Amino acid sequence: MKARLFSFTALLLVLCFAAFVSCTKDGNVDEDKAPSLGYSDADYFAGQFVSLDEAGNVALRLSGSLLNEADDTEISYCTEEWQTAVSMFKGWLPDDAVYQETESSLTWEMHDAEGKSLGKAVLSKKSGSLVAEAILPATTPYVRTIRFIPKAAWPENAMVAVNPLEVIDLLEDYFVGNTINISSFDVPDGHDHGTGEFLVLREFDVTNQEKGIIFRLQPGLWDLKRAAEDNGIFKRRRNMSDAKLVSKLYRQKKDFLEPIIEEMESFGPRTAWYYAYEPNPGFWDNSHQKIQMHTGSLHNWNGIYPNANELSIYYFWVELNGSGHAVFKME
Repeated sequence: MKARLFSFTALLLVLCFAAFVSCTKDGNVDEDKAPSLGYSDADYFAGQFVSLDEAGNVALRLSGSLLNEADDTEISYCTEEWQTAVSMFKGWLPDDAVYQETESSLTWEMHDAEGKSLGKAVLSKKSGSLVAEAILPATTPYVRTIRFIPKAAWPENAMVAVNPLEVIDLLEDYFVGNTINISSFDVPDGHDHGTGEFLVLREFDVTNQEKGIIFRLQPGLWDLKRAAEDNGIFKRRRNMSDAKLVSKLYRQKKDFLEPIIEEMESFGPRTAWYYAYEPNPGFWDNSHQKIQMHTGSLHNWNGIYPNANELSIYYFWVELNGSGHAVFKME
């Protein structure tokens, strides 16, 4: 009896496992119907200003100026008008952000990935040496204060005196909607995020020091387990905040970009799943996640059927070299 009971139990386990595999093997179909993975407002907001490596360290600052040497969570912008500050702040919020706005303030209650409140971010109108100031909850990583400073109060030694003619020459091809071919010779040392035909998604803003973005949806599927053996995709991946930013910008400009993408060679489908990572792995290895460009939906990677496509992102900008001349940078 015991032997028969064991055999029957084992058979049930096999059948259950087979059913589970059959449900997950068609990854995209089932996951399209499943609820989207939650994402922290704090991580999303911070992702507008910094790009993180897998250890959770700042790999690159994406926007704004650090004027306070004693506090690298304080970010500043040279802005003359309150409405400009409001427009910029709204542009950093998630698509589904709910906020309360008055003539002199904007309040946004932030939530974690499970929907629990993280506190309120408050943008307030100021006067004199400040046009506006935003204060984020103390738990927000990497950015807790944003100051909008008029040009008259902006420190002279913080002015970026870039020759506009040099900038125009260096960024001649880097306008939204243009295609850029990145070969292995163009890849920056130590920053290989893929090659092929990239699309310019955002231009570099010299006033706000906002990095430009080019991206590519690689058409081929990768098995993350096999990719781990050669580290190729692991080294090229960006984090989920970068991927969320690219997805949001793509969806905002979709009507303009789609006809261009259709003419590009070997550009991956927007409906596919693309790998990204979270800096802090959880019990179920949440460091490996994936996103759909056309929806912004997130899912953890499927350990049984781990195939997804590769998302490639480069940031670009212009800065002064030691001789005072503008130089093109990409990372």
